[in-house]
Amino acid sequence: MIDGAFVIGDPSVSAAGVIAASIESSTALRELAVIKKGKPEILTNYSSQLSDFQFGQQEVVTVKSRDGKFDIEAVLVKPVGYVKGKSIRSFSPIHGGPYGEFDNNSINIIRCNCWRKRV
Repeated sequence: MIDGAFVIGDPSVSAAGVIAASIESSTALRELAVIKKGKPEILTNYSSQLSDFQFGQQEVVTVKSRDGKFDIEAVLVKPVGYVKGKSIRSFSPIHGGPYGEFDNNSINIIRCNCWRKRV
């Protein structure tokens, strides 16, 4: 199930204005969808494979560049069981841009290893 904000990729638009595309979110794998009037209808269900796993929370944050001229957007992925104010280990996977980017999608959780099997 794709809730909240989602990322659309590989769109194809019909003459009638219907969009077929991949769609994913921070809590769902990439699914195939048809989008009509801005509302996605998911045609696949790959994300059902994730039901046995818990995922860390993910949020988009913005920081200023060192010279203060630019806002830099990043995706912060918190580990499962994160407690505000408690120190945690972190690392920063950085893309080589401007060609690539990180989106607020499920691959960040997998890339950051912020998931675990439910017990």
